Amino acid sequence: MQAMDAADSAPAAYADVRFCAACGGVLRPDVPPGDDRLRAVCSLCRRVTYFNPRPVAMAVIERGGRVLLARRAIEPGYGRWTCPGGFAELGETPEQTAERETREECGLRVRIGAQLGAFARSSAAVVVLAFRAWPLERRAPRASAETLEVRWFAPDAIPWDQIAFDSTAEALQAWLARRRARRARPSQRRT
Repeated sequence: MQAMDAADSAPAAYADVRFCAACGGVLRPDVPPGDDRLRAVCSLCRRVTYFNPRPVAMAVIERGGRVLLARRAIEPGYGRWTCPGGFAELGETPEQTAERETREECGLRVRIGAQLGAFARSSAAVVVLAFRAWPLERRAPRASAETLEVRWFAPDAIPWDQIAFDSTAEALQAWLARRRARRARPSQRRT
């Protein structure tokens, strides 16, 4: 067997993980006892290195029937639109992650509502938890070091061909579906 690489059981996001964190041995593809799939197993100590998805939280922020999108100033997806979001820090709930990322990327404090869904991006080894959100302040959002610009979009003006990630498109579609269902039942309060 050869050394583990991105073409084996690890997603591209883990392509640089080639050695065991415990002993430094070379990771090789193998099916450990009691398992049913190829894993990265140390050639020396037999420790299994798991390539699990990392949690990301996203805020789908709405005001007056429009949604806030941010044009990315960083890769991946430089110059493309997404909802504010990012990786969870240790000790944070997904809701806290969405709140923090919105402050960092758009300069807004938000109230987090119901989860819109969980969307996998296996190529990046992430699971994106998308939440509805509403601004807690009336001031305009602002771009940051991570965003080129931030802008409110009406549903029919969302730049679908310029969306950075499939998970963002899926979250926006879930938001639109929830919005349509809410308009069909106007007596229900928003969640």
